[in-house]
Amino acid sequence: MITKEQVYEALQECYDPEIPVNIVDLGLVYDVEIDGGKVAVEGVEDATVDLVWDPPWNPSMINEEAKQRLGIV
Repeated sequence: MITKEQVYEALQECYDPEIPVNIVDLGLVYDVEIDGGKVAVEGVEDATVDLVWDPPWNPSMINEEAKQRLGIV
């Protein structure tokens, strides 16, 4: 069974095309739900991605390490 941590680890390989920070560290992934084998990483059979606008993203959602890399401290 795949874990939430494994999904987050895989998502950390997805980088924003405009800046060198992954989508997890940018705070763009609000949650991961696992239902059996349904997520989008190796060994997963199916995935659903919900694009949401609430809560709206803002720079405070960026983790501290990424803020330092971007010079937003």
